[in-house]
Amino acid sequence: MVLIISASIVFAAGSAEQAPQKSDVTIRVLAGSIPWTDFIKTKLPEFTAATGIKVELEAYPEDVLRNKAVVELTARSKDFDVYTTSPPQEMLMFANNSWSTKLDSFIAASPEYDINDFMPGAIAGSRTNGETHSIPLFTERPVLYYRADIFAAKGLKPPKTFAEMEALAAQLHDPANKFYGFVERGAGNAAVTQFVTFLRGYGADYQSADYKTATINTSQALTAFRYYGEMLRKYGPPGVLSMNWGETSNIFTEGLAAMRIDNDSQYGRAVDKTKSAVWDKVEFAVVPDGPAGLSVCNVAPWALMIPSFSTRKDAAWAFIKWATSKEMALLAMQAGQFGARQSAWNNPAATENLPASLVQAVKDSMGAKYSIERPVTIQVGKSRDIIGTVIQAAIQGVSDAELKAIADKANADFQKILDEDYKK
Repeated sequence: MVLIISASIVFAAGSAEQAPQKSDVTIRVLAGSIPWTDFIKTKLPEFTAATGIKVELEAYPEDVLRNKAVVELTARSKDFDVYTTSPPQEMLMFANNSWSTKLDSFIAASPEYDINDFMPGAIAGSRTNGETHSIPLFTERPVLYYRADIFAAKGLKPPKTFAEMEALAAQLHDPANKFYGFVERGAGNAAVTQFVTFLRGYGADYQSADYKTATINTSQALTAFRYYGEMLRKYGPPGVLSMNWGETSNIFTEGLAAMRIDNDSQYGRAVDKTKSAVWDKVEFAVVPDGPAGLSVCNVAPWALMIPSFSTRKDAAWAFIKWATSKEMALLAMQAGQFGARQSAWNNPAATENLPASLVQAVKDSMGAKYSIERPVTIQVGKSRDIIGTVIQAAIQGVSDAELKAIADKANADFQKILDEDYKK
């Protein structure tokens, strides 16, 4: 379904920033069919009232949106002013093709915007070669979901380290009664964005700092693969090799697991009394540290960018500045969006309806430096498939020699992709 909204009716200015002079221009925004789009469309009349800028908002399902954006950018369309991009998925392709406008001069001319209020990891994910190409809309990060009732009954506390988490998983694992110590994604491709937390926790990563060299067969990486595999093989439920986030969520909400790690944006299902058998027994904590320290990723799955061929860049920036302002971030949080601005998370008015332990877990994760939770390539899906083969081999419990051989092959295959994608 395609939703096209024109915000040309003048209402009260509300939270929109007052402009010295009202413009008489219309901008075209292509957005994903996501909750943020539903939220922002209710506020568009306020923006138009304050600035005079009219907004034609088109909303599409994600796959349709991305295909449409590529077609219009390839055609160098001038009638395309703002786009809800997915930086982890599209950043490299857009930068390589010079499809996105560098926003640093706009940001520098808007000191009141306070770019430093964004979570460091979230804004870092919007930058390529030190230049800002987009502004994050909201964030998500992995957190530890755990059974507070069982922990309390046994006098246990949430783990602070990987080692403590493994010990707790072993202690609470009771497969004879269909209760499992730990559950995480095991389906290869899907597991890549969660496994990266463990990979970085052991001081490794998918690629070198310049993204051009594959590094999934280092000794640190092999240790991370082994840890992740052992946690799921020894303490996970049957069938974990085919589990994505939905299946692991089901295991946890049905009361069959003591701990689960996945994105905080899924918390609602765990605490919904109509969907969760343990809705009143769940608490949250920051993901434990690995030997290399805090390794969670504050990823911005969606962000706003200005296509480089737009002829209305000033008006487009005015829209982005308003839509991602502190005031709008607060309203978006109150509407259920997990904001990218630290000020929103530190405002009790924005978090009063969220579980206190979840808010604290997010705050404890804010300082994490990581911004992207998948391979930084153009061929993201293919890269994830390759890395997923090593994850699944580790879960299956292959020998160290076999795991090393599988990782070496995967590393070579991944390197071929990087050579193609970074040939410029």
